[in-house]
Amino acid sequence: MNGRKQPAYPPEEHATPDCNCTGKICSGCGQTKCLGFFHRFILSHDGHRSKCIVCRKGEWLNDERRTRKKEAYWRDHEATREYQKNWYRQNHERAREYRRNSYRKNIEAEKTYNAEYSRSDKGKQRFKRYYERHPEKNANRRNIERGAGTYTTEEWIELKETYNYTCLCCGKQEPDIKLTPDHVIPLAKGGSNTIDNIQPLCITCNKRKGTKKTDYRR
Repeated sequence: MNGRKQPAYPPEEHATPDCNCTGKICSGCGQTKCLGFFHRFILSHDGHRSKCIVCRKGEWLNDERRTRKKEAYWRDHEATREYQKNWYRQNHERAREYRRNSYRKNIEAEKTYNAEYSRSDKGKQRFKRYYERHPEKNANRRNIERGAGTYTTEEWIELKETYNYTCLCCGKQEPDIKLTPDHVIPLAKGGSNTIDNIQPLCITCNKRKGTKKTDYRR
């Protein structure tokens, strides 16, 4: 124990409506706050950190600490990347399940972030650098599309009008999202590149569908 007594009066605000804790004094800002505003810490006498979430976040976001973290990251960059790759190879299914659960818990925030990032200059530059490093992937797709047929811009616009500019998976409409052509039967699995094999999906739903044969037009 650090010798600090719990306050005799409750905090002014609780983290949840049904909370009736006596609160705790934050060692950072000195305010009495509900225990819900502290991170849990099993080694502490009351099971919570001594500083509240706001104070701890301020420490994490200061420029000095960011600089130290960047220096440490690039100093051990190769070793860290190698460790991450080895762990992913050994725990492939566990990592995928963790990512799926995280996506399901924050699905709306994930969709919003992915849509905004794909349209941002940073996202476009990242995709451009990726295809510059792996030109064979872009070339392979173009070769597959040439042999699988084509469709015109007018056909794509007419298809979007048919479905009222709506993503057939999540139900959102343009201009809130950006519709992209998705192959019902993927090109990699023998699907054609004609308009009868195309369905309008937003960028997020298109990426999540991946190479599955899912027809949302039904």
